[in-house]
Amino acid sequence: MTAGLRPSARFLIFRRDMATHLPVIGGHAEGFGKTARSDNWWGGPLITFIVFSTFIVYTTWAALQGTHYYVDPYLSPFYSPVLFTDPTVAGAAPVGHSWFGAFPSWWPSFIPLSPAILILMFPGSFRFTCYYYRKAYYRSFAGSPPGCAVGPLGKRKYRGETALLLLQNLHRFTLYAALVFIILLGKDAVESFFRHGKFGVGIGSLIITINVFLIAGYTFGCHSFRHLIGGRKDCMSSCGKPTPMLGAYKRATWFNQRHMAFAWASLLWVMITDLYIRLLSMGVIKDLNTW
Repeated sequence: MTAGLRPSARFLIFRRDMATHLPVIGGHAEGFGKTARSDNWWGGPLITFIVFSTFIVYTTWAALQGTHYYVDPYLSPFYSPVLFTDPTVAGAAPVGHSWFGAFPSWWPSFIPLSPAILILMFPGSFRFTCYYYRKAYYRSFAGSPPGCAVGPLGKRKYRGETALLLLQNLHRFTLYAALVFIILLGKDAVESFFRHGKFGVGIGSLIITINVFLIAGYTFGCHSFRHLIGGRKDCMSSCGKPTPMLGAYKRATWFNQRHMAFAWASLLWVMITDLYIRLLSMGVIKDLNTW
């Protein structure tokens, strides 16, 4: 039937015939959550949704309290650094621990007297715009798509890197704030080993210190951090000669390869740290220490 046609025409007919008989390789199935996958692909997005939602709810609640975030010498990472404090409430940092003393008289009445609301936007924006977290919450909250080779849960197509591009590109700038917070939290960790000038070790000291290491590991594994160290270079090793920049890049790559693990471990641990200090301040539990 195609004998009298030119070779190009016969090829087009062959391609059209093949398209009607062969499955499409790659891409997502069309339709609400449709897929040919037989595994429990929904497990990952579901766990992400539960954990991330729990973190958002708890963090928001804890930040609005403005109480029970300090018990000598422990300071909740949600409230560090303490820019202003209200020493009249239970579990608040003393005035001497605050950068600018007590909350000023001109403080708007509709804004809670909580030091956390002044600083959480910085680490929060760093995590929200994180390259890994984008994939996690795009899949679990927006379902666009919820998994590889799975149809999206809505009619709207993925637009995360176009509609949200300007916001998400702030990640490279929020990195600088995240690096500063490592120093601030590190200072809190050192101070957690001293009570009234006396050195000691408590469960809280260890929890706060672990929190700093996990957050540092998450930050050092950031793609923007690795680019900051080794970006814009075609040959970091000077074409065969090792350089300090190459060594730093390789160490950042080690963290980057474990970015997901550090992301979730630090997310959970910072919440545990705040909860531990909060329960101590409320008198629910007691801290085992050497003081």
